[in-house]
Amino acid sequence: MNFAKWVPAQCLCAFGAFIAVVPAAHAQYDPDWLWHVRAGVLVGMNIKASFNTHGQFNIAENLPSGVYDDGYVHTDQTGNAGGLTSNWGYQNASQVNADNHTLLMHQATSFSATTSGSVNDEPYLGVELVGGGNFWRHEQWRVGWELGCGVLPIRIKDEQSQPVNVARNAFSFDTGNILVPGAPYNGGPGGIGPLINATGGPAGSDVQSV
Repeated sequence: MNFAKWVPAQCLCAFGAFIAVVPAAHAQYDPDWLWHVRAGVLVGMNIKASFNTHGQFNIAENLPSGVYDDGYVHTDQTGNAGGLTSNWGYQNASQVNADNHTLLMHQATSFSATTSGSVNDEPYLGVELVGGGNFWRHEQWRVGWELGCGVLPIRIKDEQSQPVNVARNAFSFDTGNILVPGAPYNGGPGGIGPLINATGGPAGSDVQSV
């Protein structure tokens, strides 16, 4: 599984008072100065993110009707005349039971996982903008305020394989007396070719670790 975590660009704001000692050299300092603005670069170091996946997740509800993990059974151009369709296909020879004249289709319904991990990443660059002013001054002493805002976008991605348990339902389709084509087979919607029953019946369920 691939995990990615976006930490939104954080707006770091601060307001505080400061006391400063200003050199008295008039050539470098104007005693009537009241306001100041500065811009700078933020650097984020030793950034760590933790990833956790736990629980059961449903997936069958997002699949189109008639789509299975190892095949498909759709309506053909005849509208499934006689309850049969040519618009079907399957992937593995093990799905065919020639003795019972059936074809099994499997559909994953959910998966469960319990995994965790952590990633360190650096550096991240951002910007800051700070403005302020003085509300008291005396000779080389200054007492004032600053209000700043910083933005530091962070994105950390973790790519690793994770084991999961997949729950699947099985459906059985009657193949009648046809000779089932060898796997893999992909039939078309034209209504011509090997026909199977368009409606499958429940044939149990299983859980696989993948």
